[in-house]
Amino acid sequence: MKTSFTIPIPQKISTNSIYAGVHWTKRKAFKDLMLLSTHNQFKASAKHNCRVSLSFLFTFKSRPLDSSNCSYMAKVIEDCMVHYGILKDDTIKSVKSVTFESQKGDRDECEVIIHWLIPNFLLPNPPRQPPY
Repeated sequence: MKTSFTIPIPQKISTNSIYAGVHWTKRKAFKDLMLLSTHNQFKASAKHNCRVSLSFLFTFKSRPLDSSNCSYMAKVIEDCMVHYGILKDDTIKSVKSVTFESQKGDRDECEVIIHWLIPNFLLPNPPRQPPY
């Protein structure tokens, strides 16, 4: 099962800028912007209590960032999902994996795809294990 959201990116921030020593107040200001940007979609979203894999597809109007340089923005979006209760937390018990993609597009935004990892015993017809 999967859920997707498209989040506008109010400010493009490269992970490289964090390494360059961006002051914590600027990082907090960006997180506050992202909380506002994600509020409408995340606040009304269904809450699940299972492990997930997350995919982040970033599009930029000009000069797309390298995929790995989107990791800071993805982390802030993940923190917003925890803040609004979509994810229980962001530990390895809740988030199995995270992937990033970056490309040129019509606007600065991020499509977040949440892959809900439902345990086999909860599926209507669990797949049978082959005998070994």
